[in-house]
Amino acid sequence: MELDGRTFELHVGRGDEGSAGPRPLIVAFHGGMATGADMRKLTNLDARADREGWVVAYPNGVEGHWNDGRGVDNYPAHRDDVDDVGFVSRLVDHLVETAGVDRGRVYATGFSNGGMFVHRLAMTRPDLVAAIAPVAGTIARPLLDPGPQAPVPVLMIHGTADRMVAYDGGPVGGPSESRGEVASVEETCAWWRAANRCSDTAEEETLPHRDDADPTHVRVARWEPEGADGAEVVVATVVEG
Repeated sequence: MELDGRTFELHVGRGDEGSAGPRPLIVAFHGGMATGADMRKLTNLDARADREGWVVAYPNGVEGHWNDGRGVDNYPAHRDDVDDVGFVSRLVDHLVETAGVDRGRVYATGFSNGGMFVHRLAMTRPDLVAAIAPVAGTIARPLLDPGPQAPVPVLMIHGTADRMVAYDGGPVGGPSESRGEVASVEETCAWWRAANRCSDTAEEETLPHRDDADPTHVRVARWEPEGADGAEVVVATVVEG
């Protein structure tokens, strides 16, 4: 599908036959050098949308990339300062009008470059998204200042052995690459904890291990807001993942 010269894929979940009214929207952003179709296949969100009655959009970045704030000259989305936030805002407006989307239940997730962009989207337009869930993507280092604007519930998922977007931050892809720099998981989490007015103390748990042949395990840390005007921050760390 096309909107203002940009393209996206769309799935409107069937849901229960008796269900009516506006539906939640999930916007899923692909990783670098990928497409909305790739993200659709990777996540299998269509099947879940059919069970739950969601609408899912899979937009396409410019030449396979999202302008996540790193300022990488060899990516047109960065070099030309493409207004991806504006595009997503128009896409949401369009789907509210044409697909029965509930404007108050718009959620964003993304992988790698898409996850980095999800941070930028929520930082820039906290009024647009009800919550975000970036995977293997932290905040682009140039975006750490200025500080937090408004609270947005956040779930981050990241592996400690990620070689492309390092858990401890730094140059994407490693020191010899020229793909810009990102903040660490801790720095990103701290940014959102400040924005979401969270307590300093986390509730932590290790999830049950389901496969003895898998050397990884998942550690979850959750920070609750200190007041009614805040939002929670959750970090799921895939140890050795």
